[in-house]
Amino acid sequence: MKNQYFGDNRDLFKYDLILQVIQQVGSIKHFTFIPMLTENDDTEQGGERNRDKAKGGTKNDKLVKFLDKYGEESRRDIKHVKRFFGKRDVKLKIYYGKDKYFSHEKRGEY
Repeated sequence: MKNQYFGDNRDLFKYDLILQVIQQVGSIKHFTFIPMLTENDDTEQGGERNRDKAKGGTKNDKLVKFLDKYGEESRRDIKHVKRFFGKRDVKLKIYYGKDKYFSHEKRGEY
C-alpha cells in the first residue's frame, strides 16, 4: 500500500466493507489498521478514480465524497481516513511501525 493510492477504488471498497462490518456488529468502537505502507514511487499509479469502474462501495455517498476530496496526488495520505471513521464514532488507529514505511529488509521489526 502506498499513499499515492489513497482514495482509489480499492480503498473505497475496503473502507466501505470495514464500516459495514462495524455497523452490523454494533458494539465495535475501536479499529486498528496495520497497513504495509511503502514509499510512493514514480509510476503515477493511484490516479484512477473512475467510480463507474468500482467493484463496491459506490452506494456509500459520504465515503465517496470524502475520498474524492483527496484526489490530488499531494493530498493523498492514509491518515485522513481516521477523520472519516471518527465522525462515525469509531476510533481508528493506524499503526505504521517504527519507521513508518514497510521494507523487506525490516519485515521482522515491522
